[in-house]
Amino acid sequence: MTNASMQPILKVLKQQRKASREKYADSAIEYVELKREGFLCTVQGRICPEHRVRSKAYSVCLIIDEVEEKILNGLCCFTGGCKHAVAVLMWVHRRSEDYAPTEVTSYWVKSD
Repeated sequence: MTNASMQPILKVLKQQRKASREKYADSAIEYVELKREGFLCTVQGRICPEHRVRSKAYSVCLIIDEVEEKILNGLCCFTGGCKHAVAVLMWVHRRSEDYAPTEVTSYWVKSD
């Protein structure tokens, strides 16, 4: 591959790396909803454009096989290398690592 032919690929990789940053995804996510059917989990979300913030939010849909732990499909209404789907995916991943409310000790519980 020539250097010129690598430029579009490198641009997409740079955008996707940027989208995986916690600051970007957490501030850009408008909402996320989850639907489980059998072993498939469909995650739909809306994400605010990074530069044209007054523009319409991008719709993102991820389909995940929870048994195989694989992403089957990632769709975004934006054409081209999509950093928005990556941002939603990383947001979901970070939420999956959060503690459940019942796992966190309440501050008002007195220790003996």
